[in-house]
Amino acid sequence: MSADRGSGSQGAAPSSALPWLAAAVFVLLAAVLMRALLPACGALPFFGGWFADYCPTAQRAPSSQIAAALSDDRAALEDDIAALEREIAGLDCPAGPAQQAALPDPEPERESTIEEALEDQDLRSLAGCWTLNSDYRVRDVETDEVYPVTDWKVCLDEQGNGSQDLVFGNGTTCKGPVKASFTPDGRLILRDQGDVPCSRGFRIFERETSCRAGSSGQAQCESRSVNRNDGRTRVEMRRQQSQGE
Repeated sequence: MSADRGSGSQGAAPSSALPWLAAAVFVLLAAVLMRALLPACGALPFFGGWFADYCPTAQRAPSSQIAAALSDDRAALEDDIAALEREIAGLDCPAGPAQQAALPDPEPERESTIEEALEDQDLRSLAGCWTLNSDYRVRDVETDEVYPVTDWKVCLDEQGNGSQDLVFGNGTTCKGPVKASFTPDGRLILRDQGDVPCSRGFRIFERETSCRAGSSGQAQCESRSVNRNDGRTRVEMRRQQSQGE
């Protein structure tokens, strides 16, 4: 009988430790779940438990360091702006409409006088148009009638090649090529390149016009027919200063 009581007393001790073991397992599981559910900075172990809604304050740099960094950034930006201003100043930008309007008109290049052209024997100095500056008449060899020329314009390029236009008082117009050259004694020669065709079935026989420098920059000339002995006609030419003149 005593043996049976001793056996029953030994079996009761293990059963009394089970509640403590279960409680420890529960606490451990609860801690693991809280750690998993809360953010990394949201739980702080505190005396064997957890303090929720805890997040340590980030350490801030001292104000002197922040001010120094901002100053360095400002200095770098100012250097970049200065470099861009120097680059812009070196650009060759066309003037805008307002700037163009404010600029004064350039002075026209001075054209050579007939004296300078004859002295230099330079055909480039004659480039441009020359127009009649005196009376000029042409005689009809068949009827012996004299026709006044109201306008005679000769336009030359820098090689002395050009064209001429003549207008008569009766409305007849003539047009043909002309060639300029210099003689060794300093005269200017204007030579028709053949007979000059005109309206109304007329023509002007091929002429040669010899010119010397006259007063006030004008050319004093004599015109004659190349293949006919019709005498010489005096005529004066001047440089045309503008298109509308």
